[in-house]
Formats: sequence, C-alpha cells, structure tokens
Amino acid sequence: MTTSTVWGQGAWMVGRPSVAAVLGDGEQDAAETEPDVSTYPSRLMRATSVLTRMSAHVAAQAITAAGVDPSTIQSVFGSAFGEIAIAIEQLEMMVTDDGRISPLTFCNSVHNTSAGVFSVAKENHSMSTSLAAGELSLGYALLEAQALLDSGVPHVLVVVGDEPLPEPLHSLGRWPAFAAAWVLGREAPPGGGRSIGPVHDIAAPISDTPAELDDHPCRGAYALLSALHQPETKSVVLGAEDGQGLALSVYAEKTQ
Repeated sequence: MTTSTVWGQGAWMVGRPSVAAVLGDGEQDAAETEPDVSTYPSRLMRATSVLTRMSAHVAAQAITAAGVDPSTIQSVFGSAFGEIAIAIEQLEMMVTDDGRISPLTFCNSVHNTSAGVFSVAKENHSMSTSLAAGELSLGYALLEAQALLDSGVPHVLVVVGDEPLPEPLHSLGRWPAFAAAWVLGREAPPGGGRSIGPVHDIAAPISDTPAELDDHPCRGAYALLSALHQPETKSVVLGAEDGQGLALSVYAEKTQ
C-alpha cells in the first residue's frame, strides 16, 4: 500500500467540540455537552445514542474541512463496543413491564447505525463498512480505508469512536465519550497536506494520550490527531490488544 494524504479531520469530547479543543489548543466550552448535529435532519437523530451523534458530528467536521462531496464519499466506521448503551437499554425493556422493545430504539441499536444515519442524511449511496475489532478498531478501519484508496477510490471517510460503557459493564473500563474522523485521499489536497503511511504490525503500546483516555478503546485516535498536529515525522501506535499492535507513520507535509 502507498501513503495517503489527510484532507480533513474532526474530533469531539464533552466540552471540546473540535480537534484543536480536544488537543488542548482550542477554545473549550463546558456547556458543550452534546455534539452539534444541526446539519442532520432532527427526525433522523431522534433517540440516537451519544456514539451516533458524535460520529455524525466529527464526520461533518472532517468533510467540511476536506471540501469533498458527502453524497459520494465512501466510508469506514469503527467502534469497539458500538451501540452498547442502547443494547443494554433494550435488554432492560425485555425484563420490565410488558417486555416489549421500542421499534425506534431497536432500529438505532445495530452496529452500523452511525453509518446508516450518515448515509441517509447525506443521500449517500456509496459503499460503507462498519467494523469492530476491540482496541484494534482504529487500525483496521484505517487499513480498510487504505485498501479502498489503493483500489482507485479518490477519498474515504474514516470515523471511530466509543461512548462510556453503561453501568453493568463498568468493570471493563471507564472512559469519556470520544470520537474522531478523517478524510483520506489518494492525492494531496490543494496546497498540500500531511500524509500517513500504510498500517503495519508493531509490538508496542499506545503512548502520548491523556490520562482520561487511558482505557478508551479508541485512544489511538488521539495519538494520531496529536501526531498530525505536529510538524515532524512520527510513528503512531493505533491500537494494541493481546500482544498484537497496529501502527503507521505520519510524515511531514506533502505537496502535489
């Protein structure tokens, strides 16, 4: 696989609605407790999870920054736990009252809910992949995107994220809601852009992440955002699990 170029990025955490804010270089707003999904139909966003809303938010950020057409771009969505909060909510519905599950809740519970919401909202009929690979979800999402670019696709949207685990699963880890997105291209954008090398195996843990994301399954996304924010070439560990790790290199600015 060849190198690809970053055309646009997006990121969101509570109180930090942009890449700069997430990295600590932009304005933070404690009142920003919900992702901005104003560019999506309100009916479509009804009863969606934090994961779906923040995925929609960062996807819109990255596409706007890249200046690409949201109706034609192919996409890859990655999440270790997916719609886990809604899944737990449905299980609780099954054992309370009449045992019925809300149809609206059910339609928002599948692992590709975020991809579906994006597709419907942007009238996008292009191929989309939704995957879950634990802490390797980011690495495999980027690997999938790089394979699409190598096949001739001009741009690919990559979105990753996970929301906090609901109470019955707190023993698995506690982390804040966090999502990030990138638009990757085969060629450099006008004026040039940072490039990333192929995803490859590595035996190393993730580093350069804040303490609040120590347990987050997509914390490698923070490391990638941070590396892209710096001018030098750097190797970034995207995820590590059961002795397997995935990484890539971020290179200095690439021009056409």
